[in-house]
Amino acid sequence: MAAISACKMGDDMRAFRAVVVVQSRVVRGTRMKAVRQAILAGALAVAASAGVAHADPFTWGTVTVWNAATPGATDTSPTEQALFSNPLRVGANRIFSSTYSGPLDLALNGINTTPATVGQFLGSGSVTYGASVAGLTQTLSKANDKWTTLMDWTFSLNSTANLAIMHDDGFSIANASNTTTITGAPGPTGSVSADVTLGPGSYNLWYVEANGLPAQLNFGLASTPVPEPATMALVATGLLGLGMIRRRKTRGVA
Repeated sequence: MAAISACKMGDDMRAFRAVVVVQSRVVRGTRMKAVRQAILAGALAVAASAGVAHADPFTWGTVTVWNAATPGATDTSPTEQALFSNPLRVGANRIFSSTYSGPLDLALNGINTTPATVGQFLGSGSVTYGASVAGLTQTLSKANDKWTTLMDWTFSLNSTANLAIMHDDGFSIANASNTTTITGAPGPTGSVSADVTLGPGSYNLWYVEANGLPAQLNFGLASTPVPEPATMALVATGLLGLGMIRRRKTRGVA
Protein backbone atom coordinates (compact mmCIF):
# COMPACT_ATOMS: atom_id res chain seq x y z
CA MET A 1 0.00 0.00 0.00
CA ALA A 2 2.85 2.35 0.84
CA ALA A 3 4.44 1.74 -2.57
CA ILE A 4 1.14 2.30 -4.32
CA SER A 5 0.52 5.52 -2.38
CA ALA A 6 4.03 6.77 -3.25
CA CYS A 7 3.45 6.05 -6.93
CA LYS A 8 0.12 7.79 -6.82
CA MET A 9 1.66 10.79 -5.05
CA GLY A 10 4.40 10.92 -7.71
CA ASP A 11 1.79 10.82 -10.46
CA ASP A 12 -0.14 13.60 -8.76
CA MET A 13 2.97 15.78 -8.49
CA ARG A 14 3.83 15.24 -12.13
CA ALA A 15 0.26 16.10 -13.11
CA PHE A 16 0.41 19.20 -10.90
CA ARG A 17 3.66 20.33 -12.50
CA ALA A 18 2.20 19.76 -15.96
CA VAL A 19 -0.80 21.91 -15.07
CA VAL A 20 1.48 24.65 -13.77
CA VAL A 21 3.55 24.57 -16.98
CA VAL A 22 0.44 24.68 -19.15
CA GLN A 23 -1.01 27.55 -17.14
CA SER A 24 2.30 29.43 -17.35
CA ARG A 25 2.37 28.95 -21.10
CA VAL A 26 -1.23 30.12 -21.34
CA VAL A 27 -0.37 33.26 -19.34
CA ARG A 28 2.68 33.96 -21.48
CA GLY A 29 0.67 33.26 -24.60
CA THR A 30 -2.07 35.61 -23.42
CA ARG A 31 0.48 38.33 -22.74
CA MET A 32 2.13 37.85 -26.12
CA LYS A 33 -1.25 37.87 -27.79
CA ALA A 34 -2.08 41.16 -26.06
CA VAL A 35 1.24 42.63 -27.17
CA ARG A 36 0.67 41.46 -30.74
CA GLN A 37 -2.83 42.91 -30.72
CA ALA A 38 -1.47 46.23 -29.44
CA ILE A 39 1.17 46.31 -32.17
CA LEU A 40 -1.41 45.42 -34.82
CA ALA A 41 -3.63 48.23 -33.56
CA GLY A 42 -0.64 50.58 -33.72
CA ALA A 43 0.15 49.50 -37.27
CA LEU A 44 -3.42 50.12 -38.33
CA ALA A 45 -3.30 53.52 -36.66
CA VAL A 46 -0.08 54.31 -38.52
CA ALA A 47 -1.70 53.37 -41.82
CA ALA A 48 -4.78 55.43 -41.05
CA SER A 49 -2.68 58.38 -39.96
CA ALA A 50 -0.51 58.12 -43.07
CA GLY A 51 -3.64 58.16 -45.21
CA VAL A 52 -4.77 61.36 -43.54
CA ALA A 53 -1.31 62.93 -43.64
CA HIS A 54 -0.91 62.24 -47.33
CA ALA A 55 -4.43 63.33 -48.32
CA ASP A 56 -4.75 66.04 -50.93
CA PRO A 57 -4.18 69.36 -49.10
CA PHE A 58 -5.40 71.49 -52.00
CA THR A 59 -8.51 73.60 -52.34
CA TRP A 60 -8.50 74.85 -55.91
CA GLY A 61 -9.80 78.34 -56.60
CA THR A 62 -10.07 80.54 -59.68
CA VAL A 63 -8.09 81.18 -62.83
CA THR A 64 -7.91 84.56 -64.57
CA VAL A 65 -6.31 85.04 -68.00
CA TRP A 66 -4.99 88.18 -69.70
CA ASN A 67 -3.85 88.17 -73.33
CA ALA A 68 -2.36 90.83 -75.59
CA ALA A 69 0.10 91.63 -78.37
CA THR A 70 3.51 92.72 -77.03
CA PRO A 71 5.44 94.20 -79.97
CA GLY A 72 9.01 95.20 -79.20
CA ALA A 73 9.16 93.13 -76.00
CA THR A 74 12.14 90.99 -75.01
CA ASP A 75 12.51 88.17 -72.50
CA THR A 76 13.34 90.69 -69.78
CA SER A 77 10.42 93.06 -70.46
CA PRO A 78 7.87 93.47 -67.63
CA THR A 79 5.11 92.15 -69.93
CA GLU A 80 6.95 88.81 -70.25
CA GLN A 81 7.21 88.11 -66.52
CA ALA A 82 5.00 85.77 -64.49
CA LEU A 83 4.45 88.33 -61.75
CA PHE A 84 1.44 90.08 -60.20
CA SER A 85 3.08 93.36 -61.25
CA ASN A 86 2.91 92.46 -64.97
CA PRO A 87 1.42 95.50 -66.81
CA LEU A 88 -0.77 93.18 -68.93
CA ARG A 89 -2.90 92.69 -65.82
CA VAL A 90 -5.57 95.24 -66.73
CA GLY A 91 -9.26 94.90 -67.46
CA ALA A 92 -8.91 95.53 -71.18
CA ASN A 93 -6.69 92.46 -71.59
CA ARG A 94 -8.69 90.06 -69.44
CA ILE A 95 -10.27 87.34 -71.58
CA PHE A 96 -11.28 84.64 -69.10
CA SER A 97 -12.10 84.10 -65.43
CA SER A 98 -13.51 80.92 -63.89
CA THR A 99 -13.33 78.49 -61.03
CA TYR A 100 -11.25 75.38 -61.68
CA SER A 101 -10.23 72.07 -60.16
CA GLY A 102 -6.67 70.74 -60.49
CA PRO A 103 -4.03 69.52 -60.25
CA LEU A 104 -2.59 71.42 -63.20
CA ASP A 105 -1.28 69.25 -66.01
CA LEU A 106 -1.30 71.51 -69.06
CA ALA A 107 1.09 71.08 -71.99
CA LEU A 108 1.26 71.86 -75.69
CA ASN A 109 4.19 70.85 -77.83
CA GLY A 110 4.94 71.93 -81.37
CA ILE A 111 6.53 74.69 -83.38
CA ASN A 112 5.44 78.25 -84.03
CA THR A 113 4.31 77.91 -87.64
CA THR A 114 0.71 77.50 -86.43
CA PRO A 115 0.29 79.34 -83.09
CA ALA A 116 -1.83 77.57 -80.52
CA THR A 117 -4.82 79.21 -78.87
CA VAL A 118 -5.47 79.95 -75.22
CA GLY A 119 -8.40 77.52 -75.27
CA GLN A 120 -6.25 74.71 -76.64
CA PHE A 121 -3.72 75.17 -73.85
CA LEU A 122 -6.31 75.36 -71.06
CA GLY A 123 -8.02 72.26 -72.44
CA SER A 124 -4.85 70.24 -72.94
CA GLY A 125 -4.96 68.49 -69.55
CA SER A 126 -7.46 67.09 -67.07
CA VAL A 127 -8.25 70.42 -65.36
CA THR A 128 -11.97 71.13 -65.09
CA TYR A 129 -13.42 74.63 -65.27
CA GLY A 130 -16.64 76.32 -64.22
CA ALA A 131 -16.90 77.93 -67.67
CA SER A 132 -16.14 76.69 -71.18
CA VAL A 133 -12.69 77.34 -72.63
CA ALA A 134 -13.67 76.30 -76.16
CA GLY A 135 -14.30 79.89 -77.30
CA LEU A 136 -10.88 81.18 -76.29
CA THR A 137 -9.42 81.47 -79.78
CA GLN A 138 -6.85 84.14 -78.94
CA THR A 139 -3.26 83.33 -79.80
CA LEU A 140 -1.47 81.82 -76.81
CA SER A 141 1.94 83.29 -77.63
CA LYS A 142 4.29 84.05 -80.51
CA ALA A 143 8.01 83.65 -80.98
CA ASN A 144 10.27 86.58 -80.18
CA ASP A 145 7.89 87.80 -77.47
CA LYS A 146 5.38 89.29 -79.91
CA TRP A 147 2.26 87.94 -78.15
CA THR A 148 1.83 86.99 -74.49
CA THR A 149 -0.65 85.29 -72.17
CA LEU A 150 -0.62 85.88 -68.40
CA MET A 151 -2.49 83.65 -65.95
CA ASP A 152 -3.29 83.78 -62.23
CA TRP A 153 -4.30 80.49 -60.57
CA THR A 154 -5.46 80.78 -56.95
CA PHE A 155 -5.30 77.86 -54.52
CA SER A 156 -5.24 77.08 -50.80
CA LEU A 157 -3.48 74.47 -48.66
CA ASN A 158 -4.89 73.03 -45.44
CA SER A 159 -1.49 71.68 -44.33
CA THR A 160 2.20 72.01 -45.12
CA ALA A 161 2.97 70.41 -48.49
CA ASN A 162 5.93 69.64 -50.72
CA LEU A 163 4.96 70.83 -54.19
CA ALA A 164 6.48 70.31 -57.62
CA ILE A 165 6.11 72.53 -60.66
CA MET A 166 7.29 72.08 -64.24
CA HIS A 167 6.96 75.18 -66.37
CA ASP A 168 7.61 76.64 -69.81
CA ASP A 169 7.61 79.67 -69.70
CA GLY A 170 7.86 81.46 -66.33
CA PHE A 171 6.07 81.09 -62.99
CA SER A 172 5.94 82.64 -59.54
CA ILE A 173 3.96 82.05 -56.35
CA ALA A 174 2.62 85.06 -54.44
CA ASN A 175 0.73 85.47 -51.19
CA ALA A 176 -3.06 85.69 -51.12
CA SER A 177 -3.17 89.49 -51.45
CA ASN A 178 -0.66 89.59 -54.33
CA THR A 179 1.70 91.86 -52.44
CA THR A 180 4.69 89.53 -51.98
CA THR A 181 6.35 87.05 -54.33
CA ILE A 182 7.34 83.96 -52.34
CA THR A 183 9.27 82.06 -55.00
CA GLY A 184 9.55 81.65 -58.73
CA ALA A 185 11.43 81.90 -62.00
CA PRO A 186 9.22 84.47 -63.75
CA GLY A 187 10.98 84.99 -67.09
CA PRO A 188 10.62 82.98 -70.32
CA THR A 189 12.51 79.69 -70.22
CA GLY A 190 12.60 76.18 -71.57
CA SER A 191 10.90 73.35 -69.70
CA VAL A 192 12.36 73.27 -66.18
CA SER A 193 11.18 71.92 -62.83
CA ALA A 194 11.25 73.30 -59.31
CA ASP A 195 10.21 72.15 -55.83
CA VAL A 196 8.72 74.35 -53.15
CA THR A 197 7.37 73.75 -49.65
CA LEU A 198 4.43 75.90 -48.58
CA GLY A 199 2.57 76.07 -45.29
CA PRO A 200 -1.20 76.28 -44.81
CA GLY A 201 -2.77 79.33 -46.42
CA SER A 202 -3.96 80.85 -49.71
CA TYR A 203 -1.72 81.61 -52.68
CA ASN A 204 -1.57 82.86 -56.26
CA LEU A 205 0.31 80.88 -58.90
CA TRP A 206 1.32 83.22 -61.74
CA TYR A 207 2.20 81.77 -65.14
CA VAL A 208 3.25 83.43 -68.39
CA GLU A 209 3.47 81.96 -71.88
CA ALA A 210 5.48 84.51 -73.81
CA ASN A 211 7.76 83.13 -76.49
CA GLY A 212 5.93 80.56 -78.59
CA LEU A 213 5.49 76.82 -78.16
CA PRO A 214 6.10 74.55 -76.38
CA ALA A 215 4.00 75.61 -73.39
CA GLN A 216 3.77 73.70 -70.11
CA LEU A 217 2.36 74.12 -66.61
CA ASN A 218 2.36 71.11 -64.29
CA PHE A 219 1.70 71.79 -60.61
CA GLY A 220 0.73 69.56 -57.71
CA LEU A 221 2.09 67.44 -54.86
CA ALA A 222 5.68 66.26 -55.09
CA SER A 223 6.30 62.53 -54.90
CA THR A 224 7.83 62.72 -51.40
CA PRO A 225 5.25 63.73 -48.76
CA VAL A 226 6.00 65.83 -45.69
CA PRO A 227 6.35 63.57 -42.59
CA GLU A 228 3.58 64.19 -40.08
CA PRO A 229 4.50 64.28 -36.35
CA ALA A 230 1.56 62.04 -35.41
CA THR A 231 2.64 59.41 -37.93
CA MET A 232 6.22 59.47 -36.67
CA ALA A 233 5.01 59.06 -33.07
CA LEU A 234 2.94 56.01 -34.01
CA VAL A 235 5.88 54.47 -35.85
CA ALA A 236 8.00 54.96 -32.72
CA THR A 237 5.28 53.24 -30.65
CA GLY A 238 5.30 50.29 -33.03
CA LEU A 239 9.08 49.98 -32.81
CA LEU A 240 8.85 50.07 -29.00
CA GLY A 241 6.37 47.20 -29.09
CA LEU A 242 8.69 45.16 -31.29
CA GLY A 243 11.47 45.80 -28.78
CA MET A 244 9.27 44.48 -25.99
CA ILE A 245 8.61 41.27 -27.93
CA ARG A 246 12.32 40.77 -28.56
CA ARG A 247 13.07 41.34 -24.86
CA ARG A 248 10.45 38.78 -23.80
CA LYS A 249 11.87 36.21 -26.23
CA THR A 250 15.39 36.83 -24.92
CA ARG A 251 14.20 36.28 -21.33
CA GLY A 252 12.47 33.07 -22.38
CA VAL A 253 15.69 31.70 -23.90
CA ALA A 254 17.70 32.67 -20.79
